[in-house]
Amino acid sequence: MRILVTGAAGFIGGHLCSKLRKEGHEVVPVDNFFHPSLAKTPGVRYCDVRDRKSVFDFAESVDLVCHLAAQIHTDYSTLHPQETLDINILGTLNVLEACRTLDRPMIFQSTSEVYGTAVHEAIDEQHPTNPPHVYGVSKLAADRLCGSYYATYGLKVSILRCFNCYGPWQKSDSYGGVISIFVRQALAGEPITVFGDGRQSRDYVFVDDFLRAYDVAMKGGIAGKPMNFGTGVDFSILEIAQAVKKITGSSSPIVHLPSRIPEVQKLRADITLAARFGYAPTVTLEEGLRRFIDWYVAEGPGSKTRA
Repeated sequence: MRILVTGAAGFIGGHLCSKLRKEGHEVVPVDNFFHPSLAKTPGVRYCDVRDRKSVFDFAESVDLVCHLAAQIHTDYSTLHPQETLDINILGTLNVLEACRTLDRPMIFQSTSEVYGTAVHEAIDEQHPTNPPHVYGVSKLAADRLCGSYYATYGLKVSILRCFNCYGPWQKSDSYGGVISIFVRQALAGEPITVFGDGRQSRDYVFVDDFLRAYDVAMKGGIAGKPMNFGTGVDFSILEIAQAVKKITGSSSPIVHLPSRIPEVQKLRADITLAARFGYAPTVTLEEGLRRFIDWYVAEGPGSKTRA
């Protein structure tokens, strides 16, 4: 197929483009380069999903649209709520309208942040949605828009609720992933900074495992309804910091900073539904951390040969 990928310069978007190309698909990668990852995705063209005409122009020549473009950072959303809403809600509306008008199927990358803090141990798709921050609210609105386009117009749209994804190409700056930040700090001998007491927990899924969600969606999956993709296991932020310190052999101290408000306290996926469609993560947290650290040192920001 010929597949449009929005957010192609991003962390997951870059991995998805690589995966699709290896499978023989022709990829049309677009991005506005707001916060590109370290992926070296070839041929990415400029497109801001807030520009409806640009979205329509790119969607017209493809067979499938994978919509990953978003403002994904919770802290940034607190500082820039309007921009976050414009990108995540109105941008998604533009992509949906293009897919509806042109009759193109769509895969939407949603997030576990739509749930807010878990009210029971494992979060299934029927769990209440109560995001405490602007980012989560914006993604929930986009998630629900996708469901409404299926219910109202019959648009074939898959909704992938991704839990905390990590892996090579993820940035380690202030808006990067917590694992990449911890690795940078540990290898540099800097304090590993943990917000609050560190007991807040997440379900960390290695990027290679999460990409299997796209296999499920492209084979049919469930249209119009969300599906969770994680590992079914959660770890506290403090456990992650300790694991990174151990694997890297770092002497960095773990330092606690004031809690971030608002912050989700617990996320663990119930992946029962996805498992019915063949989804099965295989990378343990320790293995995933080792893979990421090996990449970081050999090819990433920690490489001595990196330009």
